[in-house]
Amino acid sequence: NKTITMRYTEEDTLINGDATASRTAYGGITTVIGNEFSGLRKLITQSSNLAGAAIDIPSVRTMVRTARTANDSTTLGQGNPNLIVTDFTTFDAMKGLMMDYQRFVDKSRLLEFGIQSFSFDGLDVIPSKFMPTTATQREMLALSTETLQMRVLQDITYEELAKTNDSYKFMLKLYEAMICTVPEFNAKIINIA
Repeated sequence: NKTITMRYTEEDTLINGDATASRTAYGGITTVIGNEFSGLRKLITQSSNLAGAAIDIPSVRTMVRTARTANDSTTLGQGNPNLIVTDFTTFDAMKGLMMDYQRFVDKSRLLEFGIQSFSFDGLDVIPSKFMPTTATQREMLALSTETLQMRVLQDITYEELAKTNDSYKFMLKLYEAMICTVPEFNAKIINIA
């Protein structure tokens, strides 16, 4: 259970990490996040603001195009987003927008209804429970994953603590950092209704 909690805290930090502020870790479980690295929401600066409007297909296309056409003079490259991350409400809203375009190809599964997973313009779309869920604060991220690197200094390690009563105390520790080599190759939509 503690390892699962650690992985949830890691995902939360990847998305919401803020090296300049303190946060409560996942689930309120006592977790020390020392010198937290900045997460994707903080690192990605290219954004379009929906100003409280609902998500729509043209806005998502604009976000993806912004990431694809960003240039970096030092690497002489362009963004190549291959993943979209958002919250479950926006994920469901996107599925609703795409329902008109759904086609059943596998006739053995005709009784099933709905979209289990989908991609948008070739980008896989996944939800995360750690994206903001409050209306007008929701976000959608278009990520060029080749620009993201997890630097693991020490993977999750079990360490027993001093025995001071009739129980075994322990801690799990992990030392890692995420860096984004070219933040301009990623984009986001903010303030989604």
